[in-house]
Amino acid sequence: MNQKIKRLLTHTTALLTILLAFTNCENKWPDNGHLDGMWQLMSIEQDAIVTDKKTDKVYWSVRTNLVQLTDTKGTRLYAHFTRNDGSLILTDLCTPSAHEQEGDNDEWIPYEKRDILLLFGIQAETDPQHPERLTQTFHIDKLTFSTLILYGLRPHSICEHQPGIACDSRRLCRFHSVPVRR
Repeated sequence: MNQKIKRLLTHTTALLTILLAFTNCENKWPDNGHLDGMWQLMSIEQDAIVTDKKTDKVYWSVRTNLVQLTDTKGTRLYAHFTRNDGSLILTDLCTPSAHEQEGDNDEWIPYEKRDILLLFGIQAETDPQHPERLTQTFHIDKLTFSTLILYGLRPHSICEHQPGIACDSRRLCRFHSVPVRR
């Protein structure tokens, strides 16, 4: 009888230890479904003109609520994101500062230098709540394990500078996953 009780206590203790380990950990599991992972920008379509971006090797790495934008030339940018009703909203677009390891010292990308984002398929506009920061809203047209298609509306400020172009014209970005990094 003693052996049975010892074995029962050992199994119960082990089970409780495992359960406590899982419940005490902070939830950092990917919760964005197929959106989480690394995506390569394959093409951008605008005004019926398709630009092939495969050779640019531009990547979006998505995890939790952060997107890291990189290319093979060493460009590295960050953005926070939220997903609402089929939309992907990028906010707080920034470059890492030289003092990145010291905490939240990222530098916001100013409106005047937003052209750096075009390489990544982003035509950002000023965030109405934080005028010193940029934002971009995309509509998720398709999201599977291997395909992400985003539509973004051209920011109004860009349309003002291009007479004759309808401000509601859509900008299509096609992404495909890079399964090696998923």
